[in-house]
Amino acid sequence: MQKLQKRKVEILLYGLLSVSLFPIALIGLYFFLENDKRDCPYCGEKIKKNAVKCRFCHTTIEPIKDENNIKSKTLQKEFDSQNNSFTEAYKQWRKENGYNN
Repeated sequence: MQKLQKRKVEILLYGLLSVSLFPIALIGLYFFLENDKRDCPYCGEKIKKNAVKCRFCHTTIEPIKDENNIKSKTLQKEFDSQNNSFTEAYKQWRKENGYNN
């Protein structure tokens, strides 16, 4: 009987916790999604940061160079070069050990 009572209290506490944290999660999601937007220099509406054409006034816009995007491309190039050297080393190992394919 005491286990059942304890279980009811746990369910109630977890329910209250989830109900209280849900609005906080929504606010965080809103700010996360708004961070990817900027104002159109012509009409002032919110558009995506990397947009080249405003969807409201249909004017062509110069895209913003994003530092994070440049860094991710650099990291991708480094990964590709490392992956390529790994692939070459693996092919060499297969050739040396008689796994011709």
